[in-house]
Amino acid sequence: MNPKNEQPSTVFISVNPRYSADAVQILHKTYCEEDFRAFIHKSFPTPEKNHKTLSDNWMFAYEFQDGGKLPPLAPGANHSNFFRCIHDIASRENIKPVSIIPLRDACYCHNYGIDMFSDEGQHRNVIQQPGYKSISTHFAIFGQRGDIFPTCRAVDIGSGVLLYDRKSVSGEDAYKSFMQFCADHYFDPSLNIDRMKIYELHTFLDKKLLEEHCATLNFNFNYHGRDFTFRDLMQLPLIDSDILREGLPAKEYDMHPTSENYSLFLSGENVNLQPHTHTFDIAILDQIHQNGFPRERLSSEWHFVCHYLGNFKDLADEIVICDDPKKMDSLQQEAKHLAQALLDRDFPERRQITQNPEQSLMIEIPSENFHQGPKL
Repeated sequence: MNPKNEQPSTVFISVNPRYSADAVQILHKTYCEEDFRAFIHKSFPTPEKNHKTLSDNWMFAYEFQDGGKLPPLAPGANHSNFFRCIHDIASRENIKPVSIIPLRDACYCHNYGIDMFSDEGQHRNVIQQPGYKSISTHFAIFGQRGDIFPTCRAVDIGSGVLLYDRKSVSGEDAYKSFMQFCADHYFDPSLNIDRMKIYELHTFLDKKLLEEHCATLNFNFNYHGRDFTFRDLMQLPLIDSDILREGLPAKEYDMHPTSENYSLFLSGENVNLQPHTHTFDIAILDQIHQNGFPRERLSSEWHFVCHYLGNFKDLADEIVICDDPKKMDSLQQEAKHLAQALLDRDFPERRQITQNPEQSLMIEIPSENFHQGPKL
């Protein structure tokens, strides 16, 4: 330690998949994006190393109010364990990284002229772009070793965080069980989530913290009885959301109980759609209540997967042949009112919203010419 340097200091570290430091820089000043940008740029491909694979590193920036607590950097010394030292100090001082940027993300932004610190350059956005995969071919992640920076999946449900190790079979199964449970109980009053945020965290986390919250690591609904609800989950020692600062936002869901949000959640997490269930029936009725009845004739299979559609038979026949805009408006209003009445009669305890949803995504109900089975 350097007791003479009691001033704010910023530490930049390029960390490889084995949690060793490939590059370190200490600046005796407060954190600045431009300083971090310059540090990251030094790891970009150059003509000399353009044909070599890059390490799938994450770039960390820490800010310490007392630089005297930092280990000194000796010229020519081996500083491969520097990240571990800094992380230990940060854990004791309850300090989180002020910024984390994967080198892959930074290279993508550099190639496509995107500011890596802008919203467009955020991890959750760049990973959705088609060019991101081609950038990834420059890294060793597709080689024999598959040298990918190790991460775990964090799920923020508002009241706390769950962690999943998706590299293990048990962790992946647990994650899928959690998402399937949320989908199957989407409109249940016990599912008290307004917004779900998904993060990718590095796995070099505080062991004491993980031990204290072991019940929420790879939490699997399948290991609990049928009567175990989301309210019971809330009683477990969930991890504080402060841990999310150890990683990157990957995606986010509006969980307010609408058919549109339900459909978006299903497609985003690739969970199984369960016809013949109260959740599916509520989603269909809510879709009709919000947007009216489809103008094309439904395929016959739909009446088997959602028996409530039989209540709309006469209306559906009129809607299909109607070419009068005023009459169509009247028919659609009647369909919306009927859907609302059925919801209130058969599902009075369902979750409901008291404000307008933030997003809208139409549920596709195929016409009779669609022969691949019902889907949302």
